[in-house]
Amino acid sequence: MANRILKSIAFFSFVLLFVGQALVPVRAESKPGDKATLTYKTVLTTMKTINDAAGSWSHQGGRLYKGSTQVGHYVGFLRRTTGGTDEQKVAFAMGTAIFLGSKPPQNMTIQGVCDLMTGKFLGSVSAASSAYKSWIGAQVVGDGNGNLTITK
Repeated sequence: MANRILKSIAFFSFVLLFVGQALVPVRAESKPGDKATLTYKTVLTTMKTINDAAGSWSHQGGRLYKGSTQVGHYVGFLRRTTGGTDEQKVAFAMGTAIFLGSKPPQNMTIQGVCDLMTGKFLGSVSAASSAYKSWIGAQVVGDGNGNLTITK
């Protein structure tokens, strides 16, 4: 189970990583009707799991990268609830990417569900600061290996 949770956390970390592209979102070259996409990589640096009467919380944090360049940090959690998520072996996931370069920092928050068996994530951008507000509602997919793709 710990291995699955680590995979899930890595995926969630990857989900947060998508936000860390740059201080101002890059507009991908596209034709009318094409979808814009951001892709990021996360590196987990801390994780704590706390069991409680209702299930468990896995809190994590780490660094956000676009290619080999660090563009920010992330913080997030997975919530498992006994009787609510255990039958499907999933967890509610939420995280925020905190970008380097301004005070207060630009940021983006992602919410969704993580498959604890594969680490894969599916969700969307739920909130963002002004530089990333156009991404609110964008679909987020994590591959379970720290890679996150956001598409709008």
